[in-house]
Amino acid sequence: MSSDGEGARERENQFAEDEADGDGYTSSSSDDDDNLNVTEKVKRPRVSVEKLLKTVLQEIANGTRDLTRSNHLAALKSKEVHDLAADTGTKGLPTALHMLLDERGPDLPEVGDEQMKPLVAALIQHPNNLLAKGDREGKTPLYLAIDNKREKMLEWIVEAHPNINTVLQKPSNKQLYLHMAIKKKLKYFRQLVQQADGKTLALKDAKGNTILHLAVEWKRCRRDQLSLIEEIVTKSDDEVQATPNGDFNRAGNSPYLHHKKTVEEAAREAAEAQKAAAAAVAERPPGRDRGDGTKITGDGPAPNANKTAARPPSPRRAPPSGLFPHSAGGGGMGPQPGPDVSAKPRPAIQPNSRAKYGGGVALTLPVESIRTGAALADADPDATRTPLTAESKSKSLAASSSKSSKVSETVVRAVERFLKLHYLRARSDAACLDILYGKDKVSDLELYLDLGGRSSMTQHGFRSLAKQLRFEDALQYVAIPKLRIEAPGSTDTVAGTNSRRPARDQSYKEGTGRRDLVQVFSTLRQSGVRTILKVVVDDSLAPPHTDEAIEEALKGMDVEVWDWKKTDLSTEVIYVASPRVREVHLYWSGNNAVLRGWSEEGGLKRLSELTIVHLHVQRVCGPSHLPTKEFPLTVNRASSPSSEHSNISKTLVSASSGLALSTNCSSLLTKGPRSLEGSRAVAVRGLAGSGRVVEPARMNRPASTRGSTA
Repeated sequence: MSSDGEGARERENQFAEDEADGDGYTSSSSDDDDNLNVTEKVKRPRVSVEKLLKTVLQEIANGTRDLTRSNHLAALKSKEVHDLAADTGTKGLPTALHMLLDERGPDLPEVGDEQMKPLVAALIQHPNNLLAKGDREGKTPLYLAIDNKREKMLEWIVEAHPNINTVLQKPSNKQLYLHMAIKKKLKYFRQLVQQADGKTLALKDAKGNTILHLAVEWKRCRRDQLSLIEEIVTKSDDEVQATPNGDFNRAGNSPYLHHKKTVEEAAREAAEAQKAAAAAVAERPPGRDRGDGTKITGDGPAPNANKTAARPPSPRRAPPSGLFPHSAGGGGMGPQPGPDVSAKPRPAIQPNSRAKYGGGVALTLPVESIRTGAALADADPDATRTPLTAESKSKSLAASSSKSSKVSETVVRAVERFLKLHYLRARSDAACLDILYGKDKVSDLELYLDLGGRSSMTQHGFRSLAKQLRFEDALQYVAIPKLRIEAPGSTDTVAGTNSRRPARDQSYKEGTGRRDLVQVFSTLRQSGVRTILKVVVDDSLAPPHTDEAIEEALKGMDVEVWDWKKTDLSTEVIYVASPRVREVHLYWSGNNAVLRGWSEEGGLKRLSELTIVHLHVQRVCGPSHLPTKEFPLTVNRASSPSSEHSNISKTLVSASSGLALSTNCSSLLTKGPRSLEGSRAVAVRGLAGSGRVVEPARMNRPASTRGSTA
């Protein structure tokens, strides 16, 4: 380490004052010495922390002391460490850790990491709590380790401290440790996040930014960043909502809006850089030195012009104009059309119409424009070459290329998508409007579709309704009650009158099932909807939809919460339509073969991300109007497929057992929760009342999983 003149003089003056006060000694007394004369009190020498630290390190360097040996380390802890952990008496370097970390510290003998690590650990674990000591600027040892990018020291400090999270919660020099670490691009930042709890991750800096705001910025969207963002959200989301101003910073931006803002800024900077480079090429005067010893003349191309002359940017790479237009939007959240739709023409429904908010397809525009700017220099250096010397040009290109070459377009899009889906899952529709579009800003994009209050509708009527609405590419939910969507020609005029009567529905043949809702979800796809997080459909009208119709309606919609009310629905249908479903509602007629099918190898076990199952028992114990009762159970997602299959099977068997232990099912109302081994919750819903008994012992017989009905 290099020595600082002022700090050295300050330490020398302090040591001189100490010697003048007591000839190099300091008095110490105990309760037993109270009756002794002052001159008779016990004196012990005052030790210079700096000199002792140098001595210890020199002995380690010479090989006379080896801290990897337990007896040597024990001797250090019992003797020297007490003096090493003392206050140095200087404000610039108040502790031995400051001397080890501060670039202005004294010159110290160099020792290997295997020796330095136990020394640092001994200092960290001393009762004097050296990590709480700040220098004259309030900088603690942990601050210095982060600020000077001493990643090894940072790792040793974190490993040695019994609860580093409590240290991370307190700012140093008016800065938060995690915010510093991510700005310094420390590789050890991920380990700090793992050590922090939700409260620490929810802390906000002077600008009101949480660590999530910084983690989602465009310049940090590199490989593996998404998994880090997911971890931060999982640990801190509840705590963030409890903080003042919640998800928003002082500028009024949520992490989602902050991410999009940085993407826009990067796109704008890249476009400006490309424009400046093109202008410099166009204004290059004849005869100017190329930088390779040749000249540019007006008589024609110089030698090797095809290799060195700058090419104008390709129109294909030019950033699109109007990248983020800002037009005022209107409209409400409800599905009902306005009273006078024709008075206010609405734009055609297409995915690109949501470019105003960067949804879905539109997000690729700024990402591509970023690629055509700074990142373009890496792929095509000649496209951004400026009339400088060869050396200056190479440095400029290297700097611009390194800035964006590691930013992944795929990660940029994935981060935007993850944040949007997270907030749609975890926030109300009103809160999502502020988070996705900004506070007090109007959006005409719908976040859900609710057709409640209708019993029938024509296909033409629904298409007309959909044309009056604009949807986000991801919806919180779609709720459809007992609704029949009538096909064209499904009404006939009664002969000799002006009245109309329903004709036989032509959308299905007798006994085969309906396909009404296929048209509904097809229209949503045409409107740009790509994801529906929750589907609630009451398919209790006779006949219900066919399995094939349900698969066609929801396939590719990435449904996460499945609540399609069709009795004894095959899990194969769910797997084909929504293989990544997280929560499923199953409606059971009481048929044991169906329950066996759900619990077998080809049943619920195939849904790899399933965490919650709601089992609704249909009229097993009496009339359907009787109240219901939930029995929370658990499913253990085991690493072994056979074990997982067994756990799911046991859960469903136990669920049915709980519903059939007594011929008087009303006793279920007084029963408490039941549980099995595992960590995933399963809610089992049954009807209270009286009725027949289900025999769980019969559930071990093999049965098919598809198409089984009561």
